[in-house]
Amino acid sequence: MKNIFICLFLPAFIHAQKPLSVGDKLSAEIVESLVTNNKLKTTNHKLQTVNRLIILDFFATWCTGCVRELPKLDSLQKKFPGRFNVILVSEQPMEAINAFRKKNKVFASVSFPVLASDSIFRELFPHKYIPHEVWINEQGKILAITDPLRVNAENIQSFLAGKNLNLPVKVDALDFDRKKPLLQNNNGGTESNLLFRSMFTTYLQGMGKSEGRARTTGNTRFYFLNNGILYLYKAALDFELNRIILEIADTNRYIIPGQPSDEWKEKNLYCYELTLPASSSKETMQQFLLDDLNRYFSLFGRIEKRKMKCWALVRNNNDDSLLRTRSVKPRITVSDSTGNHIYMNQPVKKFVAGLNSQKSPSINKPVFLDETGILFNIDIELPDVAYTDLTILKSSLAAYRLALVEVEREIDMFILSEKTKPSNPNAKKF
Repeated sequence: MKNIFICLFLPAFIHAQKPLSVGDKLSAEIVESLVTNNKLKTTNHKLQTVNRLIILDFFATWCTGCVRELPKLDSLQKKFPGRFNVILVSEQPMEAINAFRKKNKVFASVSFPVLASDSIFRELFPHKYIPHEVWINEQGKILAITDPLRVNAENIQSFLAGKNLNLPVKVDALDFDRKKPLLQNNNGGTESNLLFRSMFTTYLQGMGKSEGRARTTGNTRFYFLNNGILYLYKAALDFELNRIILEIADTNRYIIPGQPSDEWKEKNLYCYELTLPASSSKETMQQFLLDDLNRYFSLFGRIEKRKMKCWALVRNNNDDSLLRTRSVKPRITVSDSTGNHIYMNQPVKKFVAGLNSQKSPSINKPVFLDETGILFNIDIELPDVAYTDLTILKSSLAAYRLALVEVEREIDMFILSEKTKPSNPNAKKF
């Protein structure tokens, strides 16, 4: 016998109640209309009302998941004949449902009563996503509100055996707006739901320049506020700021001028924020940051070996008496009275790192290497001007029997290139 879909109509006098949840009961008039009203009785289908389970399956013809569930519901109804019934509830008019039945074999192969043009049950059981399953007994008590996965033979059998259903309640984010960013103003969830997120913004006035790491129970957040692109690459790759080669057509946006204008800042400074799981390491952050910089700005930043002219720090002779430390405590400081830079009880590599240090990313700055072979800690003092005047630096070092020798060495350099589209498929890509 050909399956027939039955259109159910609630009497016009029935009005929606307030939204219902598990444990609540449908009004007597709605139960009467669903279960015992004579209008539900036909020669082809009759709902049984004694110790029965009814599921309201909220449905739409455009919902592929809804249609996919129908054969399963049909087989369950046949497995528990007369004890388990399904009613499809749809906001669509019956004309649309009948038209869909004629062209969809899956829909045409099953037989369920359909409550079309629904507005009442939608208000009683508000939801955003379908399928949406409401379990009720013949007294109208709401037993469960679930997703379709919970509608299975085991759970149905448990109810029919007299066991209490304790199924997870399907929760829809009713106020979620797909047109707005996820989690913004709690849209769809809160920050506690966040696992991974990276974000760049343009220069933000009034924020200053800073960087840091903030931890919560669930995640860790790395942030860099109002920084230039080169400084962000340094955070990712840990290179010295005087080891930079720009293979870039226009370098003006990368080198921060002495007194940058607001216009320059707005065009060339950025904020970056990265949220990761709480256990994430600094190294993980650095890889994310590097990938994001390369991707978002169409750049290729990397560390490469290059032959470069450098200044090697060497000893003039083997007399170390002026260098050997006499200090008890290690210390690096700047004298309040003279402005001299003072290194006390420090390894030579610390001193050379000070020579290489720059306040901001720079190109064409001298690179200093330690080729002294000194293994002991030293004391040394340099005037501030020595850091910007090579002649004065050499003279100051000579007092400690040290010298600078120009050499060519293959060293690690940070290289920044612009990504380009290859002119042919075999061209090398950045």
